[in-house]
Amino acid sequence: MKKSIKSIASAFIGLILLVSCGGKESAQSGETMGVEEDIESSSESNQDNAETLTELSPLTTEQFKAFFPETIIGLPQTSFVESFMPGIGSGSATYRTANRSIRIMILDGAGEKGADAVGTYKFSHTKDYDEKGSWGYTKTIDHEGVKMKESSLGEDRFNWSLFYKDRFAVDIDAKEVTKDELDGIMKDLNLERLPAY
Repeated sequence: MKKSIKSIASAFIGLILLVSCGGKESAQSGETMGVEEDIESSSESNQDNAETLTELSPLTTEQFKAFFPETIIGLPQTSFVESFMPGIGSGSATYRTANRSIRIMILDGAGEKGADAVGTYKFSHTKDYDEKGSWGYTKTIDHEGVKMKESSLGEDRFNWSLFYKDRFAVDIDAKEVTKDELDGIMKDLNLERLPAY
């Protein structure tokens, strides 16, 4: 009888464990399927975006020259570098007074090569960052509804990067500029003037 009770108890415990594990596997399987569906949906969206961008013409050097303002937070534009990659629209402007400087680079995702060129920025746009180290920090911020990656590389030295209007990779590198001056930089740059499609 004792042996029979032990057998029944063992079987009952085994059944509970089996059902319990099966439930977890089922839940984990459901969670995995949800993540896979999100990734698949994101991939399809990126593919559609890439196909749309391929059909567009990238901005020309003249359009980039006209886009960059003469001054940013009071710093005058000291140089402009036109597109340095064949088939990819890009422009870079530097603003400087003494040791204070801001370099802004913009890559256009339009055209056959453009979508590949902005791929890293597009991927970064989907992630959330929160990293710290002896070098500084990198975190995701929301600046007036625009998702940006902010890195502090030391005192009064910042880098901001973003993927704008599902088309433009924008990189801003600032030295001897405070974090609070981002508002002024973005206001003077006025990215809204960039075309969407």
